[in-house]
Amino acid sequence: MLEYYTKAIVLDREKRGEYNGLIHLLTADLGRVEARVTGINKITSKLSGHFQIGNLVLARLIEKNEIRLVDGLSMAKLNIMHELLLMVRKLAPLFNKDIDLFNILLGQKVDVRILLSYFGYDASGAICSLSGRKNPECFMLNSLDFVKKELLPSLKLGYDEVVCL
Repeated sequence: MLEYYTKAIVLDREKRGEYNGLIHLLTADLGRVEARVTGINKITSKLSGHFQIGNLVLARLIEKNEIRLVDGLSMAKLNIMHELLLMVRKLAPLFNKDIDLFNILLGQKVDVRILLSYFGYDASGAICSLSGRKNPECFMLNSLDFVKKELLPSLKLGYDEVVCL
């Protein structure tokens, strides 16, 4: 059994069952992790308020058969759009320590173009994958393609599947 105590940014939360959950974190020491949490959705949960999306937290994680979040404390609320955090969740690999990405998110101004470029998707010379036109305004997270904004309604994508530049 391993125990980690690390700074982390809360990327997303998922409900698992009536009271339990899955917290997606970007940690300074482990990279992106998915941690199971027992009782986080209970009205009496002490962790729920600390692990809100966009919070910088001190998290205590235990690894046995899986990663479990057992304790934590929020340090600050970061000024990052939820869409950017979802993008990091989808593009960053699990358990790949990346202190540069962590520091980018802690920076004053987090920009979609900077994050996409960091992950290897530079928007400066991008072409729409559907129309072939230059200067696309959006990036589809599931297919990893750039697309023009006027084509989005016909694609019927969810809010967590596309990021506009």
